[in-house]
Amino acid sequence: EQLSSVEDTAQMFRSRVEKVSHLKTTVILLLLSQIEYVPIKALKCMSGFEEGSLFRSEPRFYTRNCENGFDFCYKEYREEGAYYTIQRGCAMSGWCANRTGCRYNPVEMSEFCCCMVNRCNNDGHLQATSITTAVAIIFAVMLPIFLH
Repeated sequence: EQLSSVEDTAQMFRSRVEKVSHLKTTVILLLLSQIEYVPIKALKCMSGFEEGSLFRSEPRFYTRNCENGFDFCYKEYREEGAYYTIQRGCAMSGWCANRTGCRYNPVEMSEFCCCMVNRCNNDGHLQATSITTAVAIIFAVMLPIFLH
C-alpha cells in the first residue's frame, strides 16, 4: 500500500511537472508569436513639404516612422524662379540608386539627397552636402574663365 502511495505521489508529481512544462512552452510560444508582429526598428525621417521664397516660407515637417522597405530618408529641393519647394520623406533604395549623397540636376534646378540615419534629411544634416555641391558647380563654371 505504501508503494502504491509513493507511485501515486510520483505520478501526480510527474503530471504537475508536465503541466508546468506545457504551460511554460505555451507562454513562450505566445510571446514569440507576438514578437513576430512587432515591426523591426523603423528608420525615422523628416516628412512633409515646404514652399516659399526669399521673404516667406511655410515649412510643414514632422518625424515619420518609415514603412518596411523604405531604407532611406530623402530631401528634394527645387527652384522655380524666385520660389522654391522642399519635400522630405522616406525612400526606397531604388529612388536613391542604393547610395547616400546628393545629385544635382541643373536643367530642372533641383537637388535630390538620400541618407540612412534617423532624421538625417533635416536641414542640419544635408546642408554641408548642398554647400559642397554649390561650390563644385561654381568652380566648374568659373574654371574655364580662369584658364583662358
